[in-house]
Amino acid sequence: MKFFLLFFFVLTASVSAQNLHQTTGPFIRVFNLDGQKIANGKIVSMTTDTLRLYSAKKVRDIPLEKIGLIKTKRAMGHTIGLGAAVGCILGGVAAYAGDDGLFMSRGEFAVAGGILGAAAGTATGSVIAITKKRKVYVINGDKNRWELFRKSMSSIMPKVSEDYNDALQPETNTIHQ
Repeated sequence: MKFFLLFFFVLTASVSAQNLHQTTGPFIRVFNLDGQKIANGKIVSMTTDTLRLYSAKKVRDIPLEKIGLIKTKRAMGHTIGLGAAVGCILGGVAAYAGDDGLFMSRGEFAVAGGILGAAAGTATGSVIAITKKRKVYVINGDKNRWELFRKSMSSIMPKVSEDYNDALQPETNTIHQ
């Protein structure tokens, strides 16, 4: 019964996590001309001189003059950490669901399963992180490079409705650095 309740909790948590706004584009990280990360999030829209990102329930406008680099997808550490966390949880739950061992109690067995699962998840996350095809776009405030980036993103970005842009307009934050 405990295993069923835990499984149900994990399932409902993952379903609610998927309830993100579906009209936003791919996840990117934006760096300024000095190489410091100034923003990250999902692309909402791009104009000839502004990038609009959705992150932390806010929309931010980033002027072209501030954009040095744009990196697609999440950092390698994110993928590796996610793999470790999932492995730890699955390993612990699977070990706890089993019978008592000869030398360990259920709790000790669950901890050992969590540690082994975290190691396996870290290895899996590392393989996934290495094989992901991340792209780096050097913009440096250049309009020609910006237009190339916009064209490359236009093929993978979903259409954003005008209603969505209008609804988010009051919460817009412009990045000034």
